[in-house]
Amino acid sequence: LKDEMARAIRLQADLQAALEREQFTFYLQPKVNLRTGRVAGAEALARWKKPDGTVAGPAEFVPLLERTGNVEQLDFMIYEQVCRYLCGRQAGDSIVVPVSVNVSRAHLKDTDFVQKVKQLLIRYGVHPSLMEFELTETMLAESMEEAAAVIRGLRALGCKVSIDDFGTGYSSLSYIQILPITVLKLDRSFIMYLEDDAISREIVSAVIRIAKSKKIETIAEGIETIGQADILRESGCDQAQGYFFGKPMPADKFEQFLRERQPQKTKA
Repeated sequence: LKDEMARAIRLQADLQAALEREQFTFYLQPKVNLRTGRVAGAEALARWKKPDGTVAGPAEFVPLLERTGNVEQLDFMIYEQVCRYLCGRQAGDSIVVPVSVNVSRAHLKDTDFVQKVKQLLIRYGVHPSLMEFELTETMLAESMEEAAAVIRGLRALGCKVSIDDFGTGYSSLSYIQILPITVLKLDRSFIMYLEDDAISREIVSAVIRIAKSKKIETIAEGIETIGQADILRESGCDQAQGYFFGKPMPADKFEQFLRERQPQKTKA
């Protein structure tokens, strides 16, 4: 127990230093249009570049940052880096696709959150349509009023808003009805069994149909096989994300990935 406590204290100190020294960066995981095969966007995923050269994923640091109240600082560090990245892409002759970022639960209590996002977009000259904000369904279930206010504020700016992990809660369909969301991300728990489980296929098809009736885009995450991709395409799913299409990668590698997939310049 003493060893565990010592490790936790050391990790907390390391994370505080990492925030101060801006050792955090983001990797991009492509989102692919299932109909055309073109890259439709990317999700920015936080990474910790440690002094020893290793790179840690969010599971290693986000839970502790949430407990210590520092996750907002991390999020805005990533938001600013993404804005800087998009600004550079817009200014050059690069292919530009929208990038989604995650919204932590702590932001729902911050009444200035939307204003801070607006200031970042203005500072870097990033078109709001190039930034998408992902909220988990669990956050909506726990803090519906605050989440709804954030969603409406972001939509008023012109940003896209998606519900991540859709299908894991109990009030899922009501969110589609009452919130001005633009994208639904189907939870990977449904995608895993698509090829073998008829019920999973029925659920996914039903959600896609309902989303289409509300003009909401659908994206499936966790795609690992061509069979899953084919079923989703036939079901009318708009986009897919997963190792089958591409793992999270540094921004320069993503640029190369983009050039290979769609060599001509396209702006969102």
